[in-house]
Amino acid sequence: MKHFLFFKALSALALTSGLALNHHVAYAQEDEPYFRKYWEARQKSSAPYKANPASPTLSAPTTDLRNGACDIAPNGDFEAQAFVPNRINNLNGGYPNAAETLNAPQGRSDLQQWRSATGGTPDYYATNATNDMAKPASAVYGPFTAIGTGSVGLFARQTYDSFDRVSEYVTASVSLSAGRYYAQFRANLTRNTSVANQGIASGFGIQFSNGNLPGASASMRDFLPPSGQGVLSTQPIGQNHIDNWNQAPISGQFDLPSGANTVTLGLFNSAPSALLPLPGRNASIPNMYVFVDDLQIFKVPTAGPDRACTGAPVQIGEGCAIPGATYAWTQSGSSTVLATTLQWNVRPTSTTTYNLTVRLPDGSTYSTAVTVNACPPCPALTDAPTFYLVEHAPNSSNSNATFDIKVYNTPGVEFFTLNLQNGNPYANRTMAVNDDGFGFSTFVLELIGETWYHTTVIASNSCSSVSPASYQYLHVPNCPPGGCHGVEKTLILPLKHRPIQTQPLGHLMWKLKALQALNSST
Repeated sequence: MKHFLFFKALSALALTSGLALNHHVAYAQEDEPYFRKYWEARQKSSAPYKANPASPTLSAPTTDLRNGACDIAPNGDFEAQAFVPNRINNLNGGYPNAAETLNAPQGRSDLQQWRSATGGTPDYYATNATNDMAKPASAVYGPFTAIGTGSVGLFARQTYDSFDRVSEYVTASVSLSAGRYYAQFRANLTRNTSVANQGIASGFGIQFSNGNLPGASASMRDFLPPSGQGVLSTQPIGQNHIDNWNQAPISGQFDLPSGANTVTLGLFNSAPSALLPLPGRNASIPNMYVFVDDLQIFKVPTAGPDRACTGAPVQIGEGCAIPGATYAWTQSGSSTVLATTLQWNVRPTSTTTYNLTVRLPDGSTYSTAVTVNACPPCPALTDAPTFYLVEHAPNSSNSNATFDIKVYNTPGVEFFTLNLQNGNPYANRTMAVNDDGFGFSTFVLELIGETWYHTTVIASNSCSSVSPASYQYLHVPNCPPGGCHGVEKTLILPLKHRPIQTQPLGHLMWKLKALQALNSST
């Protein structure tokens, strides 16, 4: 592997003993003879290689749990395993018929969703690995401290002496629609001076494409060209990143005009100047090794498409909120911030353009605009609401019962405010009008025992129109064992300033017959 690249391809001893190995077919990554003794010592001290069990282990991807449901990076914390690692070069990298077993492809990736993009040999490290060389605390190209339970490691080398260029990549499938995106990840250079000597000047990151990047195949391990769509480092990944995850994430915004189905992670700068000499290391050996973790990808929210207002307030703003981002709505031509939530309800009296500015976790911003046409005038609310008490769900096990207060919906009303009092305030409740199919909105009450409630209902709308108050004394009967069995009170017209109680249907029918008899006698 690289691991053996460096060890495997060629030692000075191998060359002097007559081994003629073309560096273009040597598929270990760190194959420089300088590292052979180090590698052999580590290999002897580690558990022997055994074939991995065929059964997958551990959990589903944990990225959504760690960074929120809006994070669309595939297993971006590199913690969801397909198999417990027991070797390095465990992401299905390498080349067939390799002289060293660990340089050959394993036939699968131990990491869910990610795999090598080329014939290079990237590594997956996990705290539960059964081989010490694949554990962060004793990593063969470390050690290092993992952010969680897993990270990936990537090697790159420029041509020197008889050694070819190498750049390792990992890739995963995604399903991204067209739009603006934000991504970030953390990088950590190895402190092991026996395996890497340089940092990265620029060009390390993620690139998106539809299909594999040009040239990506198992038969090559050279640098891949960038697609131009993604996030690449522009500041050095250097001395301050050695065994240190606490540097600012590498981050940025990018557009995907045609969406993307593939993401690739690695060094996309093939220039010799892409590698950065580090103090105290051998500057004549142009190679580097970097650990990567906590990849996050988000689609940036927008103001949304232009909207038509037909009466009710219009909600603007669409997308999924990004952890650590902030939102600011302004009206076109003004810098005054009117709202700071992603979604916002508006009801302009004239056609208005609203601007949404998203400030992303790295401080960069993205602004979009939406135009909403003028909303029709709000009606005045001149009538007091009509309401009455209805038993909702009798409880047969005790004396409790659930009751509804039904409020008659009227045009122009968007909210009802309910107040109940029986000596002490019970509750103030605001309710959007939601027609139940019979022209009413309903407040559900869980009440115990016989009670009289002084009940007030006020209607309002988003134009600040407020109706006159309607109030009644509502009587909640004492429910006997087996529950109450009252029925809906057949009140259609408003009844104000008088007590009302729920009564059985038979009692109501008796009142109705009595009233009919009285009318017929007159």
